Amino acid sequence: MELMGLEATVDDDEEQKRIHSWWDAHIPILLSVRDGYSHFSISLQESTFGQIVEGYEPIFEDVVHAADSLNEFLSKIMSKKIVF
Repeated sequence: MELMGLEATVDDDEEQKRIHSWWDAHIPILLSVRDGYSHFSISLQESTFGQIVEGYEPIFEDVVHAADSLNEFLSKIMSKKIVF
């Protein structure tokens, strides 16, 4: 997904730096192609460390908050509050 984003910004060095920086601070834990490409990732950023975020194509780095922790994320999956 990082590479897909970089390919779309071939002539924009600042956007490429933003994409690299975002993916350096997040670990993808679940990928989906159900309704297009999407991901759930764990944040490693100091202010949001451990939170789970969800992003969709075409700009995978524009994310929404999914859960405050991995445990909460897994609970939401088990209770079908999160469907992927």
